[in-house]
Amino acid sequence: MRTGTPKGTIVIADDEPNLRLVLERLLREEGYTVHSATDGVEALSLARSVRPDLLVLDIMMPNLDGPGVAAALRDDPGTAHVPIVFLTAVLTHDDQARLSQRRTDQVYLAKPYDVDELLATVRHMLASATLGAGTREDTP
Repeated sequence: MRTGTPKGTIVIADDEPNLRLVLERLLREEGYTVHSATDGVEALSLARSVRPDLLVLDIMMPNLDGPGVAAALRDDPGTAHVPIVFLTAVLTHDDQARLSQRRTDQVYLAKPYDVDELLATVRHMLASATLGAGTREDTP
């Protein structure tokens, strides 16, 4: 479903190459601009440099996990507002507690994810972020 104008910029991070490439292709085919990272440190650096509209993060990654990336981004006024979709094969009670303490603009999807559910979630999160942009304190 390619369109002439990108629908938004997304940073994805997953240490599993095949999953990352499939997700990258899926989102690009939907018209999103996609930047991908192989671990949390790279994802954090990308997010700070490209200022995405959305992040899709694996929870368990080397060097810095998804919750660690989310915490660092939430502490930075330039990225604090960016919604996050977490993908995980295993979501522990501790993960849920760590993540739920931060913000409500994040969701969790289990791997293997349903493509239609993932795309609907991405669209919803981007639309919600756009609607809320005028009411955020960090909006100039």
